[in-house]
Amino acid sequence: EDEAKRYLEHNNDPLDQEYQKFYGPLVEAMTQTLRPKAQGLDFGSGHGSALAPLLRALAFKVDEYDPFFAPEADLLRRDYDFVVSAEVFEHLSQPGRIFQQVCGLLRPGAALGLMTLILERDASFPSWWYKEDPTHIAFYKEETLRWMAASRCRRTVHSAPAIAICWLAARARRGPIRCRPLGCMRRW
Repeated sequence: EDEAKRYLEHNNDPLDQEYQKFYGPLVEAMTQTLRPKAQGLDFGSGHGSALAPLLRALAFKVDEYDPFFAPEADLLRRDYDFVVSAEVFEHLSQPGRIFQQVCGLLRPGAALGLMTLILERDASFPSWWYKEDPTHIAFYKEETLRWMAASRCRRTVHSAPAIAICWLAARARRGPIRCRPLGCMRRW
């Protein structure tokens, strides 16, 4: 309950132009990867997703799941062409388990788009502004995401300084993967 109250303090207005612009690189990457009318899930959509409406405006079908604000468990028993999870994984107390759960929602050839700020150097952690949010409890380096993908999805992930995104080409143990590093996130 306290955690949900803290999330309500986040300024996640889906009509805010800057908030929509913030998700632009993830939306662009997904639109370049997905077929028209693909069915997806916004995992951790929060109390006002800007991401789902942006994807819907581009003719994708998007369900929204959030354990606090949209807890429809049935959505976690479906298969999707894509799952996006923006600014979620830094809040998770069990990210490996959730990563595996999210990977389990993907159909063969599906896409997974994750967005979180990447810790580039261990030495920068003490002065890193991103850790100051008390709800940010998990932090990632590129190697961490590669390990999570290999151990939980049995894939390789490529990441950029701010956005880690991977397109899973198949759900087999091994298979081709297409990745695109995206630009840096700026604090605003």
